[in-house]
Order: sequence, then structure tokens, then C-alpha cells
Amino acid sequence: MIRALATGTIYGDPQTRTGKSGQPFTTVKVKVDTAEGVVWVNVIAFGEQSEALAALPANAAISVLGKATPTAWLDKTGEPALVYRWWLKALSA
Repeated sequence: MIRALATGTIYGDPQTRTGKSGQPFTTVKVKVDTAEGVVWVNVIAFGEQSEALAALPANAAISVLGKATPTAWLDKTGEPALVYRWWLKALSA
């Protein structure tokens, strides 16, 4: 896991759910444009950050700070792709 900051746009609407422990959380996918192409960041937030993230609309500009875990996979064409799972610590919109 690495600590990182990313800036992009929210893709789709944030989704709020309740975990097995009864604690609510919000998830969202963020599209980050880079010189090499698009990087996708899957963000999960708890507590006050969850509420703040849930209030944002699709296509909102956002900066997220937190712990990220990269995951590599092959897309439909067999090309390598990368996505990050991000545990949100702070956001700016």
C-alpha cells in the first residue's frame, strides 16, 4: 500500500452501502487522465469522508488523498491495465 494523491473526475454516481459491521461506506470510481492515458481509481470512504463523497455528483472534479493499492489485470483485448483501490483519508472537490 502506498500513500498517494490523485486528481480526476467522478465516473458515475457515488454508491453508499452498509457493511456487515453496520458501518456505512461510500464507493466511487475516479477517472484520472495522465500523459500515458487513463488511470482508474476505485475509492472507498468511511465516516465523515463517506458522507462528503456521497454528496458529490457524477462528473465532479475531485482530489483524493489516501492509501492506494495497485492491481494489474488484462482488459478485454488482452492488454495490461492498472486500477488502484484507494482508502480515502481526505478529499477536495
